[in-house]
Amino acid sequence: MSKLALIALSIPLLLYSMNAHAQVEQTKLGILPPDYDYSKICKKDVLVTDNLKLKYADEKDITKLPEKNLVEFAKFYYRGDGIFPPDYDRARELVDYIIDNSQTKETLYRLNEALFIKYDMYLKGRGLPQNNAKAKEILDQLKKNGSSKAYSRYGDLYESEGQYDKAEASYKKAISLGESSKVFSLARLHYDKKIPTSENKFFSLILLL
Repeated sequence: MSKLALIALSIPLLLYSMNAHAQVEQTKLGILPPDYDYSKICKKDVLVTDNLKLKYADEKDITKLPEKNLVEFAKFYYRGDGIFPPDYDRARELVDYIIDNSQTKETLYRLNEALFIKYDMYLKGRGLPQNNAKAKEILDQLKKNGSSKAYSRYGDLYESEGQYDKAEASYKKAISLGESSKVFSLARLHYDKKIPTSENKFFSLILLL
């Protein structure tokens, strides 16, 4: 079978895989009893129980919130949860507090998570004025902090701006650091001919799926 034929056969697989990846982070809990311990199936870094939400819903003093749950609270206020609507101002206050109080190696994870929320705020104009330049400044800081996801986000941002050569470089760097999901993004740039491509380049990406 020729290489062109293999590529043609691979395109449906690529599109299917890209669609499946886009849904991979959706939680599939099914029907569980009300008293189920969700900590068994939820990542600890995103879990804020209903009891905590209710207990601290009206707490204005950030220092009185459980320190180990500050990032989760910031995500909760930023995203809402279907019952509680998003509160971008509150989320921003928490994010700034976390950033100001997380400057050690022990708190690096917390700092990076807060920076990613602030990046998203600037990118989407939620809680802060939309500003791609500010978003990039935060990604630069995350890169210095050793975050491989920063390169993934840089690739997405460059692609949205039509800077496809920079998007390609960022995706390649992200992939080299273990962000394998960005193989799909890089393959899409080749498939859409947004960057100089060839049968060999596209085919080599297909083999990585």
